[in-house]
Amino acid sequence: MKSQDPIIPFLILYLTQPNSKFYISKLIAGSTKPQLEPFKDSSLDLGPQTILGETMNFSLKNLVVQGLSNVQVVKNGGKPEITVNGNNVTFTAKIPNTEAPPTNIPKVLTLVTSLNVTPKNTPAFGGNLTVTVKTANLIGSFDATSVDGTPQKAEISFDKLQISASASSSNINIDLEMNSPFTSFIESILSQEAIINRIMSGVNATVNQPNVLGALSNYATITAREALKNM
Repeated sequence: MKSQDPIIPFLILYLTQPNSKFYISKLIAGSTKPQLEPFKDSSLDLGPQTILGETMNFSLKNLVVQGLSNVQVVKNGGKPEITVNGNNVTFTAKIPNTEAPPTNIPKVLTLVTSLNVTPKNTPAFGGNLTVTVKTANLIGSFDATSVDGTPQKAEISFDKLQISASASSSNINIDLEMNSPFTSFIESILSQEAIINRIMSGVNATVNQPNVLGALSNYATITAREALKNM
């Protein structure tokens, strides 16, 4: 096994402590340019769907994800679900946070977006779509390094932040506001596990873009240095 930077045991502790600046909920909430709370995505193509024999293309516009910061590291028997390999730290967190819920944040993971439906032979139409996720996991991974354990030389570099959730109807709620005779059919399609998984995959792809992970890494580095002053 690779050698471990001396700051890592402290960061693992801080990641799970609500009073720490390095607490996972605070890291997600504090990341900016772009923000993770709320997180905004411009568009997501859901591909062609068939309604009553007619093919229609579904796409989402102006997608906003709220509740990513309503998160805490999973603990089993009081032990956090965190693994360390050399200087790499991987953690599993859960949404919602029940130990120190953030204020003014949805109690469940919430996706609000505009749905555009484009039939082949008739004009496009649309509506407002809200997807709520009762429970979800957030799997994150980052490298933590320093120079001889010096707090002010700590560096945090995130390489993964992935949302994972059951796409079952008991965990996902679809609310579509649309003035169309096809509304009930479209809601039924959007409730399919394959469509829910495609939405989650699209959000994950954007969250894991270099600029988003880079912004989180920069903020995590600042807060790690502040927290490590007390080590």
